[in-house]
Parts: sequence; structure tokens; C-alpha cells
Amino acid sequence: MGILLKTAIKIKGGAVQRAFDHATKNPQLVQSALLVDILNDNKDTRYGKEHEFVHIDTPGNFSDVVPINTFNDLAPYVEQMKNGAKNILTCEQPVLFNLTSGTTDKPKYIPVTKKGLSLISDILQQWLNRALREHPSFLDHSILFISGASTEGYTKAGIPFGSASGVIYESMPHVLRKSFALPFCLSEIKDYDLRYYAMARIAFEKQISFIVTPNPTTLLKLTEVCIQHQDMIIRSIRDGVMFTTGFFDMSDQDKRIIDLI
Repeated sequence: MGILLKTAIKIKGGAVQRAFDHATKNPQLVQSALLVDILNDNKDTRYGKEHEFVHIDTPGNFSDVVPINTFNDLAPYVEQMKNGAKNILTCEQPVLFNLTSGTTDKPKYIPVTKKGLSLISDILQQWLNRALREHPSFLDHSILFISGASTEGYTKAGIPFGSASGVIYESMPHVLRKSFALPFCLSEIKDYDLRYYAMARIAFEKQISFIVTPNPTTLLKLTEVCIQHQDMIIRSIRDGVMFTTGFFDMSDQDKRIIDLI
């Protein structure tokens, strides 16, 4: 499976990389053309009409007409999109709202379109291909892919909100997902400490050659859990169980997830 996975990455990632490398030969021209494409696609949105996208054809014109925005500036538009209104910020309807952690303020709902997810996938494929060229053995063993839940709920219009990393996880090619050390259902465990313990317990039983997570603080938390529960992790691996009976006071939902592992 390792050869098949690497071949798939080289084919897809190599094509994306070649297109990117070609674009870097004239970045100003490519960026200007990209801006014009974005403006043309979205000129009939509410935001596009308010800022006269139809009359903008250069980066200089764009900076003169469109102000620098904070999320609070765009929040009223996002609220309309959450309620199902169309052609507000983007011509393409969001397929997901990426819910931020809310560490500095209340959680923010970031619209994510199908095209946006495709671009993220291309970036990841290119990165994997470049990493594989520099480190040929980094995919030889299991991949510790740590993501959030792809769906935590739905807006009034029925649009899911959750973690973009979870959506990316689910959209990964099957051959790549077979190498993931953690079952995706772990991301749905509500108890924060239980979720991180389960990740540490499962990961330590496998040989990991690659770790990926959208938030680097996740690795710090995982390290803390490993140190805190190191004795139980070692014993549970030896005994073939998840943890000592009764150690965690689990909800019915979390217990069902743990039983599936």
C-alpha cells in the first residue's frame, strides 16, 4: 500500500506542483489575473455590488475601493449566509461553516465553499509531494492525523458547521485514509480529556512516521496527556484494553464511540 500511496501523491501532487512552479515565474501577472477572476465571479453578490467589483480591474483599484475588513465588519454578511441567503459574499453557496475555537472571542463562522475545499486539497497534495521528495520514508508507517469533527451542528438553513480539518479528513483518498492511525469517530468525543487520552493510547500502539494537525497547540496538549497518563497507557497497551475500568466518567454518546474503536 505504501508504494500505491506514494505513486498517487506523486501523480496528483506533481501536477499541482508543476502548475504552481510555472506560476512563480511571473507572480505579479498571475496574482492580478486571479484577482480579476475572483472579482468577475463575485461581481453580482451583495458585497460585490456594494463595492463595484465590476469596475475593478487592477490590484491598485481594488485597494482604493475595498476597505480592510475585520471579521466583525463581515459578520452581518455571514449571518445572512448562515440563514440561507444567496449571493452575499460569494456567488457559490457555502457547503460548510468552519467554526473557530473562540479562544480570543466567541466562535466565528467562516464560510467554506466547494471550490475553497478543492484549493485546500490541492495545496495539501502539493505539500505532500514536496515533502515526499525531501523525505522519502515519511509515509512508510502510520499517519497521525488529528482533526476536529466535520459536523457539530447545522445553521437555520441546514448548512453544516464544524471543523474544516474534519471535512478534509473525510475527503481524503481512501488509500491515504487507510494509513491514518486514528479512527475518525474520535473527533466526535465530547469529553476533551477522554478524546486526547484515546488519541494518545491508540497512537502509542502504532509506529508513526508523520503527524499532521491544523493547530500546533494540539501537540502540546497531547504531550501533556501522555505524561500525565503514561503508566495507564503502557498497562492498557499490554493488556489490550483502552483504559482502566471506571477511570473516565463517560456520557452515553462518548461510551458508544469508545466501544466502536
